[in-house]
Amino acid sequence: HRLVVPLPTDGLPQDGHLRLELQAGDLLGAPPAGAIYEELPDWLNEDREWAAAQKQLVDDVYRSETRGMYVHADLRLYGRGGETREDFEARARSLIDDRIDEAVAKLKGRIEKKVDALEGRIRDRERKLEDLEGAVSSRKAEEAVNVGETVLSFFTGRRKSLSTAMTRRSRTREAQTRVERTQGEIDDLREQVTELLRDLKEQVQDIRRAELERLDALEEREVRLRKQDIQLRRFGLLWVPVTRRV
Repeated sequence: HRLVVPLPTDGLPQDGHLRLELQAGDLLGAPPAGAIYEELPDWLNEDREWAAAQKQLVDDVYRSETRGMYVHADLRLYGRGGETREDFEARARSLIDDRIDEAVAKLKGRIEKKVDALEGRIRDRERKLEDLEGAVSSRKAEEAVNVGETVLSFFTGRRKSLSTAMTRRSRTREAQTRVERTQGEIDDLREQVTELLRDLKEQVQDIRRAELERLDALEEREVRLRKQDIQLRRFGLLWVPVTRRV
């Protein structure tokens, strides 16, 4: 900041300064032609007095100047000097996005392990189902042949035992029951996968909602400067042009 302190004629200035937004081009390096400088006051014409004036200016700024700093205590995020609210919110949002990505990645890792395990069990059941369905088809074919032979035996006079046909029929039903049971297990496992993925989606939404709500905890605090925060980069006299009747 550029501060201007009006100089009294009888001693060091008391508290108070003007804050001016001056650019280098706003100042003249030399007075206009014919202009003259006002004499320095007696209290500012020696080096020690010049140093005292600088020290008083720093002390005045230290006592009077405070600055607003944006703070997000939950995120342990603190504003920077001169940072606007928009810039601070952007930094907070970036940090929250990182937290969301990290939490979602961990959650997905846990869910994916469970899904992979379930899909492995599904593949095992599907291989078993394929074998069982093959066995059922084979038994049905055997049963059809046996029934045909039994019926034919009535016409040929060579009676074939019905118990054999009944036994084969029973085995076919048992094999079919195992097929249905295995298919049911596969359906249950697939439903578990679907439920896990549904839960994953809901939990991701909960994570995002909870993290984004943290933005509401942003606050602005008034922070007093420390002596080491004040740097007197340039100290000099500013003569203001005036018109005076001679």
